[in-house]
Amino acid sequence: MEVAVKIQFPNIMNSIESDLSYVRWLLTAGRVLPPGMFLEKSAAALGEELRLECDYKREAESLQKFYTGLTGKEADRQKFQVPWVWTGSTREVLVMEFLPGRAIGRISTEKMSQTERDDIASRVLELCLRELFELRMMQTDPNWSNFLWNEKERRLGLVDFGATREYSAEFMDGWLKLLQSAADNDYDGCVEGSLRLGYLTGKEEKVRTIGNMFVQH
Repeated sequence: MEVAVKIQFPNIMNSIESDLSYVRWLLTAGRVLPPGMFLEKSAAALGEELRLECDYKREAESLQKFYTGLTGKEADRQKFQVPWVWTGSTREVLVMEFLPGRAIGRISTEKMSQTERDDIASRVLELCLRELFELRMMQTDPNWSNFLWNEKERRLGLVDFGATREYSAEFMDGWLKLLQSAADNDYDGCVEGSLRLGYLTGKEEKVRTIGNMFVQH
């Protein structure tokens, strides 16, 4: 049976710490970020994310949870494909099933029928909703190469679970309420929900520019 083997680059953790310190120095010295962007908190979150991605033992555990949650039923196995993981995998070496398919980000949609494009889109949308509200786990690396389309079996394959995040039921309930407030154009509800979830701290600038949008606080 074909397998995929993921081997960690030696001393990558030391390199990450060094790179983060350099980035913090550049952003601070160059005054790239506007006031109120909470550089230290953002850098700490980025560092935590990168360190988690270097723990292949944790990734193996996340992979197993997705395997159980998304392929436990026959109906699900007809839509999704998650590789099995070797239980002997370590923090530095991860061994898993090799999945066939082409990365979604590299597929030319011009050669696909509308039906096939609809199938891919519906799989991705269903996956997103089930990750959030059923598994309460999500692959947070926004890379379309982590999703493989198996044209022969018409299944969506998932790979790379290093950036998987888990969420509590309380957090997801609050997040859903925030989403509802946004859909209802409820400004006060959005602010209250954002403060409760920690998206806002209450110390933001009165006017914050986000892209071409201005958000009044």
